[in-house]
Amino acid sequence: MTIATKRALLLPYTELFESNFLMLNCCTKNRAFLGGPLTISVARERFHQLLVSADIFAMAVLDNYNREYIGHIQLSVSKGIGDLLFIFDKAYWGKGFAYEALKSFIPNMRAQNCFLTEIKATVQAQNKAAVRLLNKLGFQSYGRKPDEFFFICDVEESRTLPL
Repeated sequence: MTIATKRALLLPYTELFESNFLMLNCCTKNRAFLGGPLTISVARERFHQLLVSADIFAMAVLDNYNREYIGHIQLSVSKGIGDLLFIFDKAYWGKGFAYEALKSFIPNMRAQNCFLTEIKATVQAQNKAAVRLLNKLGFQSYGRKPDEFFFICDVEESRTLPL
């Protein structure tokens, strides 16, 4: 399944995206709010896991204008609960690409996964942009540790939200 928005193209992962995924996830700045950069071996292992796992729904995000790989969106589902992860290249931060891509990705995932009841996301407290983004997408804060915020989106309730 391919998802097209005005400025982004979301494509299912294939082996062709491996080097892009590695570069995105091994970059210190891109992963500044995700616990730091991954090693190449860990990033490669995660990439191959998302290719084969039936519980991971992941898409490569491309700039619709130049077809550059700009990000990664992933929903790991277990017992009806999805764990949302997203990362975008630093060159695309603050330009609305994450909102646009997630706004299309989430409804598509809930339409494809009848068993999905809620989606959770965890962000570091200092990542103010991600906090605003999740609020804008209709997620509600449900907890906090000193360095993290926890968000939840009830899938049934969000069917009425303007995602």
